[in-house]
Order: sequence, then C-alpha cells, then structure tokens
Amino acid sequence: MRVYDTVEINGRKFAILLDDENKRAYEAIWSGNGWETDFSCPAVGIDSFDIAGMLDFEGVQKMGYTFYWI
Repeated sequence: MRVYDTVEINGRKFAILLDDENKRAYEAIWSGNGWETDFSCPAVGIDSFDIAGMLDFEGVQKMGYTFYWI
C-alpha cells in the first residue's frame, strides 16, 4: 500500500492508504510503528468529520478506488 494523503489533527497523523492492485482505499492512523487501519475516531478523541474534511476522500473515489472499512 502507498500513502495518498495525510493530515495531522491534535497531534495525531491520519492518512488515506491506497492498494493499487485491488483499487481499495483505507483510512489509517499512525501508531508510531506504522499505519493502522483498525481504529475508532472517538477512541482516539477525533471527530471523523474533521478527518473527512481534511483528507481527499472525493479525489480517491474519482480515481476509481473503493473505501474498505475494517
């Protein structure tokens, strides 16, 4: 997977990761050891709408990727 877009909110790093082979996209959080896709926004104290407004979800979908929520 590759990192498409990143943002930092309240000291936490978030990203959209792309799986080019399967045309899937994932929302991820930086854990210190790598990107984790299995997380809960409320559990880390972030409003999911803040992330959605700052990362290019629409651009990813226009490129033909489908978001995969774990």
